[in-house]
Amino acid sequence: MFAARASIRDTAGRTVRVRPDHLEFVYHSLRKGSGIPWPLLAKVLVLSEITGCHAQALAEYDKIPDEEKAVAAENQFVATGLGWVYARSGKRANALKIAQGFIELSSHAYVDFYPLAGIYAGLDDKDEAFRLLEKGYEQHSATMPYLGVDFFWDGVRSDPRYADLLRRMGLPQ
Repeated sequence: MFAARASIRDTAGRTVRVRPDHLEFVYHSLRKGSGIPWPLLAKVLVLSEITGCHAQALAEYDKIPDEEKAVAAENQFVATGLGWVYARSGKRANALKIAQGFIELSSHAYVDFYPLAGIYAGLDDKDEAFRLLEKGYEQHSATMPYLGVDFFWDGVRSDPRYADLLRRMGLPQ
């Protein structure tokens, strides 16, 4: 079901090899209705997506009720995760639709720009990703400290703006 191995970064910024049976265990536990909330399922699906199982990740997202993955202030984690999976799987229009929805929502509700920037990083649109990361930095987003470890940013780590942002936040470079 999952690729042989996946690399993720742990909270200390170290690269960790993940065995597919660990992802399988969590995946099957969630499918059995273990009571784990949808946001955790979304995170697991994003993790499984980095193993290259785009179609499976999208199929599992399809099982999440529409109201729980719709663009809304209370669904930011699930919906932006879906946007990132769309971006990484080549479904650019779907990813941009979610991103645009959150940009519009930000005019009248709080939107955390950090995960929204992740959609653009997934699309390899570094300029927009960094523009939104700067907004996240300005808003003191609670999720910004994950900048140094989240896999969303693997494609932009070599960009000088990434190191500059880490430096300004006082995070290890």
